[in-house]
Amino acid sequence: MLTPSRLSLFVSFYWYFCQIMKRLLSPFLILLFTLGAAAQSTLVWDQPAAARWGWTSHITATRVEMTADSTVVHLHLNLWAGKEVSFTNRTAIRVGDQTYGVRSMTVMTFGETYHMPESGQLDFTMTFAPLPLGTKAFDLVFSEGFAIPNLHERHQPDGIDDTYWRHDQTGEWYIAFMPDHVVYDSRVWSIVERKVDKKGAVDLMVDCDGERLPISVGPYKKGQRAISVGRAKRVICSAIISDYLPDYPTTDPRTHLADNQYRSGDSVTIAGWLCHQPQHLAESKREFEVAYDNFFDGSERNFLARIDSLGRFSMRVPVENTTTLWLDMKRTRETLVVEPGENYFLLVDFADNKVLVMGPNARLQNEMLAHSSVLSLPDHHALMPKIGAMGFLHRCDSIYADALKHLNSQKRLHPTLSARYHTVQKAQMLTILGGELMQGRFAVNTLPDKYIDYVNDSIWQRYDVPFTLVSSTMGFFMTDYAQTMAERLRSREASFKPAPYLMDAVIRDRAWQQSVQDVYIAHTLCRYIDQERMALPDSLISYARERISQPGMLAVVEAMHNKYEALAQSPVLSTDTVSLDGQTDGASIMERILEPHRGRIVLLDVWGTWCSPCKKALAESHEEYERLKAYDVVYVYMANNSPQAAWQNVIREYGLEGPNIRHYNLPADQQDAVERYLNIRHYPSYFLFDRQGRLLDVKADPRQLNALEQTISQIP
Repeated sequence: MLTPSRLSLFVSFYWYFCQIMKRLLSPFLILLFTLGAAAQSTLVWDQPAAARWGWTSHITATRVEMTADSTVVHLHLNLWAGKEVSFTNRTAIRVGDQTYGVRSMTVMTFGETYHMPESGQLDFTMTFAPLPLGTKAFDLVFSEGFAIPNLHERHQPDGIDDTYWRHDQTGEWYIAFMPDHVVYDSRVWSIVERKVDKKGAVDLMVDCDGERLPISVGPYKKGQRAISVGRAKRVICSAIISDYLPDYPTTDPRTHLADNQYRSGDSVTIAGWLCHQPQHLAESKREFEVAYDNFFDGSERNFLARIDSLGRFSMRVPVENTTTLWLDMKRTRETLVVEPGENYFLLVDFADNKVLVMGPNARLQNEMLAHSSVLSLPDHHALMPKIGAMGFLHRCDSIYADALKHLNSQKRLHPTLSARYHTVQKAQMLTILGGELMQGRFAVNTLPDKYIDYVNDSIWQRYDVPFTLVSSTMGFFMTDYAQTMAERLRSREASFKPAPYLMDAVIRDRAWQQSVQDVYIAHTLCRYIDQERMALPDSLISYARERISQPGMLAVVEAMHNKYEALAQSPVLSTDTVSLDGQTDGASIMERILEPHRGRIVLLDVWGTWCSPCKKALAESHEEYERLKAYDVVYVYMANNSPQAAWQNVIREYGLEGPNIRHYNLPADQQDAVERYLNIRHYPSYFLFDRQGRLLDVKADPRQLNALEQTISQIP
């Protein structure tokens, strides 16, 4: 029985117990509260989004942590092995007009050079001063002249404006909504009617070239919306919040890439929309440029399409076969693997750094954009003299094997990546490996037989894709390999000319199958035509017609041959007009050349028919002529070590003719004297002379036309 005295004793005991526990637990509770408050005050952005900028593909922010004490930005660099990188302590975060300086950096030291590892991948962090509470976005500005602009947390969409949606069943990019437009079926539609109900459902009427479609967008539920377009069945779509299209939900076991046997006349169609372009891009040259290296002659092929006021474009690009295209490197810095006969719609959202491809066969393109990586190998010039040719080969082979393991590990992380994706990645890595190994011939006197056998057996004969897929690297690889093989089968004194007996000897030595023979012969002859800028001798064009079995490849060779055969029949104007007989002093020769042009500005271009950068610059000369026509410029061209016929053909080919143009192809001793006088060390070389014939100490490169025009405009 609980008596009053016992009750009093119990209450007293309970009161003392509570006081003791209060003293014991208070520090613990305070600690828990403090930790909880600290946890609540830490803001984390995982895989944040950013606006698109030129360096976006090389440096990305993977995580941002903001606390009351600091801001930590996790960064990832993707560059080639051995590339020198450096960051200074002037790197800062910018929020509006305020800047927040960097405090520390892991892995590297501010102001010191760091060499990228062999993997070409590097993760590091930078710690900055704390940002204001509630910061929603900021610019990460590097003192080296680049930035990651508008870095912000990825959010699920609020409403439908500026949102992108994928078909949940197929995984394809299905539709996109902008404030005034809709992207659907690879077309941009204008919104002419819009209705929104209280639940967030939206009904639209859209128009494209007079065709109208109703679009019904259901309410937003758990990241999804039900969308119906026209009479098509309603589909369930998920929001695309990543930079690229997420992995497809099903596998695609196909390994085959389109192969048209290099048939001429094929093309691809690329349409697109460049959304939210920064002002400096929107106001720049309003043309979208697509380029690729011609596999057969190594030249760069460029194609332009007008960009309209909204940022839209459409173009047809001729291709020899399945090809890797460079997409307007000034704006997108992306590549696209395209197959002949296909149509692709490309969307680049600069505000959200988003790149998506729509089309009936766009899966490979979206996978390559989202997961593409490049094999990074050590520099042969730096490493091969130290460890020898075979040591260099083993090092490269080891790196290549590790890259293959990494590629195979993607199957576990991304099990639905298509077999075609793996086919393309392997072909690209194989070509990079072959190209770097064969460039090694410039670092040592002789490559061992085992070295060459490895390249032949492990690389050259393992291709099961069209060679144009990897044309940007394959052309150099094949040229180096073919010339190395030829040098092994002839005397060192013989000049390099592709001849039937030599090509046959190389083919017999390697026992190539017919398809590889065709590629080798066609490529060698096309390179010969491009180098010499002349039609093939009768013996070689006959050899091509006899030995190349694929009609498409033979047609490429014949087209180049016929072009220069016809070109040789047209006249050449504007060649040298002053006598230089007996002149041996460089300064005197230049004075005689400049004398007829006193009172006018003279731009001197020293080039050679053998020099690819020279010829590329010459091909763009007419833009130079147009821009500088108000300044009364005389263009003087002097050729280095260039055969007469090839020299004349280049002049004809690029139309380098006119009353203010003069060409000189001097004897070797006179050209050498001029080049010694001008101290020429590389080609092309450019020099600017004022109206009195005085050499100016300025840069005069027409490939930097804005700077050149500014310089010329200041000459009195």
